[in-house]
Amino acid sequence: MRTLIVYYSLGGTTRKLAEALAKTLSADVAEVRCSRYGRGTIDFLKACYDSLMSRSPEVEVNHALPQTYDLVLVGGPVWAGHIAAPIRTYLSSRRGQFKRMAFFLTSGGVSTNRTLTEMAEIAGATPQATLALRTADVLGEKYAAAVDAFVRPLKSKAAA
Repeated sequence: MRTLIVYYSLGGTTRKLAEALAKTLSADVAEVRCSRYGRGTIDFLKACYDSLMSRSPEVEVNHALPQTYDLVLVGGPVWAGHIAAPIRTYLSSRRGQFKRMAFFLTSGGVSTNRTLTEMAEIAGATPQATLALRTADVLGEKYAAAVDAFVRPLKSKAAA
């Protein structure tokens, strides 16, 4: 099964999770890049505002087309209760191009149910599985069991 992991990470937390998922699934990795946001306070506020307002900034992705993969995992941080704006752009620009999908999120602790629903609506697809982890758990490397539980059904559906 060919698997692609697509992620956006401003501070490195989601990148860390994406790399752990890629290792577990032997997946290719594509990073979504967006020059609109930096790591300063003003840029972070701008990023949150853009997500809150459902804006879609320009992005670059360094990998193949999602339709050439059997499974695509898409992930990013939660900003202001919404998916990070660069992931919004990625999902909306590739709507309908996914054979199978799964979503993963990192957040400061806010509820992620609305964000996962938002991602499915933007992508026009229902995810096969979802994973939402708190930033503190990713940074503290307290996520192995959650990652295993997340990938188990993805692997079993591929074998079926």
